[in-house]
Amino acid sequence: IVLPRSEGVALTGTVIGPAGEPLSGARVSTGGESATSDEDGSFTVLWRPSAVYASESPGGTVVRRTETHVNAVKEGYGPVHAELAGHDVREPIVLQLPPSLSIRGRVVDTRGEPLSGIVVWAADPTPLGDTVGGPATGSFVLNVENSLRGGEGVCQTAEDGTFELDQLFERAYHLLAFDLRTAAYAGPHPIDAGASGVVVVLDCDSGLQRIGG
Repeated sequence: IVLPRSEGVALTGTVIGPAGEPLSGARVSTGGESATSDEDGSFTVLWRPSAVYASESPGGTVVRRTETHVNAVKEGYGPVHAELAGHDVREPIVLQLPPSLSIRGRVVDTRGEPLSGIVVWAADPTPLGDTVGGPATGSFVLNVENSLRGGEGVCQTAEDGTFELDQLFERAYHLLAFDLRTAAYAGPHPIDAGASGVVVVLDCDSGLQRIGG
């Protein structure tokens, strides 16, 4: 629900890569609207700073948000979440995507044996715009990281227990892991994007949790 509906203004700009090269096919969103960058990296997307998005959480609380940031995402690159406060809409905005960061590690049992098929995800993804009400924790939809993975907000461990959550912002994420077979879980625990060698230990008998890295 959008209260009230605003006509908004056209926000123009360019999406570039880490070396300053123009990037085509990047998704750019202000929350209510989205666009795709052209061959030269240019884009035009509607920004409605006065629009208010209202939604109801499962507990019945109504949450209202406004469009405060512009986001840019493209597979193979890190995302951008740029604040629009104070931006002169008469001037094009440049969104530079950084190199992709990931969290890599493995999930093992209390004996150190690898566990396959364990669901791993970040409990605090970054909202893609402001169209989702309620806290971001546990949300798999309409967030930047989910958009980069084509709708998949989680990953599963391989046969050797390894996992990788990629295309992350340069910040800490609260990592969660869950075994669908035993209901054992681990987390949430803050892990910095770019970390490798993270070890998640699941006690599949008692459901106890431990994360280290």
